Amino acid sequence: MLRIVSYLICLLFLYSCSNIKMLTPGDIYSPECLKKMESIQLIYKYGYKKQSLDRLNAINDLESTDAEIAKKYNFIGFIYFSEQNFDTAIEKFEMARSKSRIDRVLTSQIYLNLASSYFKKDL
Repeated sequence: MLRIVSYLICLLFLYSCSNIKMLTPGDIYSPECLKKMESIQLIYKYGYKKQSLDRLNAINDLESTDAEIAKKYNFIGFIYFSEQNFDTAIEKFEMARSKSRIDRVLTSQIYLNLASSYFKKDL
């Protein structure tokens, strides 16, 4: 009898976990945020760093989720890193890291960006 109950509990547990899925960017970020970031990335891609920074800085943190704030500051840090302004890049990456709990991919990128910034700063 105990074996049957244990078996049923195990089946119930496995069934309850069957709908678990990985989070996608659409689950983490609002469509508006994704559109803004995509347009800013295009502007940056064409060489307009200042305009990209202006648009990123215009995004209101109070109207954004923690993940969106993390994405914003990671991109700002990336721009400063590309300009070899490593101290400011590190500051922005640290701001991003403090808000990036949900998006594990972004968190990994932030840690890599921080490591790269500290390495380049010490050269």
